[in-house]
Amino acid sequence: MRSINSKIFLLVACFLLSLPVVRAADGDIDTTYGTNGMVVRAGFSSAVDIAIQANDRSLVLAAYGDDFAVLRHNADGSLDTNFGSNGLAIVAFESLSSGETQDTPYTILLQPNGKILVAGSTEEITPGRHYSNFALARLNMDGTLDTTFGTNGVVVTDFSHADDIAYDLAVLPNGKILAVGQATVGNNVKFGVARFLNDGTLDANFAAGGTKSFGFGGGYNIAYGVAIQDDGNIVITGVAELDDENGDPHKYSALARLHPRGKFDLTFGTNGKATSAYVYNNAVLDSWAGRVAIQSDGKIVVTGFYVIRDFGLARYNADGSPDTTFGSGGHARLIGPSSGQGVNRRIALDGNNIISGGWAYQLYGIENPEIVLFRDDPAGIADQSFGGGDGYVTYNPFFSFTCPACGISAESFALQSDGKIVTAGYSDDGTTSGLTLARFYN
Repeated sequence: MRSINSKIFLLVACFLLSLPVVRAADGDIDTTYGTNGMVVRAGFSSAVDIAIQANDRSLVLAAYGDDFAVLRHNADGSLDTNFGSNGLAIVAFESLSSGETQDTPYTILLQPNGKILVAGSTEEITPGRHYSNFALARLNMDGTLDTTFGTNGVVVTDFSHADDIAYDLAVLPNGKILAVGQATVGNNVKFGVARFLNDGTLDANFAAGGTKSFGFGGGYNIAYGVAIQDDGNIVITGVAELDDENGDPHKYSALARLHPRGKFDLTFGTNGKATSAYVYNNAVLDSWAGRVAIQSDGKIVVTGFYVIRDFGLARYNADGSPDTTFGSGGHARLIGPSSGQGVNRRIALDGNNIISGGWAYQLYGIENPEIVLFRDDPAGIADQSFGGGDGYVTYNPFFSFTCPACGISAESFALQSDGKIVTAGYSDDGTTSGLTLARFYN
């Protein structure tokens, strides 16, 4: 009897081994990550940005009360208790202020040496003080503050005693650090750029004492992205409010390129600046550029969105002119099944593909947030092998007609070494809500 059972077992085992292995499709949720593909951390309202360290550990930036918080997760989604204090590092800027501060994080970046940069804004919560400044901090690889940077690991930069916010970071090959965002000078909101030495002091050899602010017109101007070209030139992307030919104000995608020491590169656009309008049926529609990536051929790819609700990509030639071989006239309008306010804060070049996305609302009489990810080929055409054959993925396991708040977002994402996409945002299943990570095949 045992011999017969053994033979049956061997036959079944051979049959199972002979079956074809079904690989998850690109865009599918990776159920081996966390619990059914997700990690939820209660006590945090949302993640705002994410970066991937060696061994595919995820560094997640979030707000924690009035402070910055950085959490580190292992490749399986578990919290890495060897980082900071049981997986959590807190960054506060009160030590550089005369009172309590409201610190708001926006971006995280890994330096080539493994140290961790975070940036955003800090604002004193005291009567008569109601403006924010650039706020930067640097952590060691283990989550402790790097006391060789600034004052005990933190730096605050004030452009002109008005609202200043850092939205993106870049590190030059020589280790100098660039922060870009908005600088309010007088009553004008402008692109704000600051460059720091490796120790956190402003670089006196950049622009005017380490900072530069500029605009494109009379309206507001905000920088959301920065990237460094191979030649050291600096590409900055964002939004500028300009009047169209009828005198009506619109949001335009805005780019600028600076030489390494902060002067405009006059070979780019018009005197170093370029703006791009999205035109539909002969009318200018609002558009703006978010983050930026530089291709190996020097072309500039930016992510953003159009007409408030549609995700978009645009590509520019090295001289700042639209690349008309990309999408339609240089723009690719990415329309998924979702509507509402899209958030498109990240872009990644994965070989020849372009990954972008964020989250949007599902509109079925109520608004449930869902993750939206796109994969496009080098020509700006949807990659039909990603998702359900449409080139995009939507994901919300918590959709409910009776729970308007139930859903999941991706405020940012990053690629692991194996190409998998890890998103960071928030979720609410009607019972538990909090910071949420999710991982998708790619």
